[in-house]
Amino acid sequence: KIVSISSLTTESLKELCPMHEDKLVEIYNGVDVDEVRRKSEEWTDIVLNHPNILFVGRLEERKDPVRLVNVLEILHKTGKQVHLYYLGQGELSKEIELLSMQRGMSGYIHILGYHQNPFPIMKQCDVNCLLSHSEGFSMSLLEGVSLGKPFVSSYIGGAETLTDGGSCGKVIETDEQAAEA
Repeated sequence: KIVSISSLTTESLKELCPMHEDKLVEIYNGVDVDEVRRKSEEWTDIVLNHPNILFVGRLEERKDPVRLVNVLEILHKTGKQVHLYYLGQGELSKEIELLSMQRGMSGYIHILGYHQNPFPIMKQCDVNCLLSHSEGFSMSLLEGVSLGKPFVSSYIGGAETLTDGGSCGKVIETDEQAAEA
């Protein structure tokens, strides 16, 4: 058997290895929901301002965290004073900080860095957002859903399935759609 973690990954594998299509089976990533919820009850000194958007992941090109600055700017232009929090670290942190200053939003964009236990912070978010170029199946979205947090995502592996017909989140294509969601 060849195990795929999402329908998007399955389609890619079919294109890459059509002769093995009959061996493909999908098994989605899973999280221990009880453990995530238990860990979310632990103490943190970080308090998020509301309304807010949370990005959880590496600040790298593939995950396109810079795109969220554009989404935040759209929201601010419509009068919505939303805060954007980045929970992670990576090579794009300096670019995000620079853009936040250039666009006059440095008081609304917060890079929190890496945290061993992100769940007490994630539990405070209003919307979990991941606009990656590609993912197999996003653990951060899945963990957020286990905490009852809605998400906005680009079309990445597993995201459409995780929306549960729109009851848990939305999959978008454009920055404008992300701001509307």
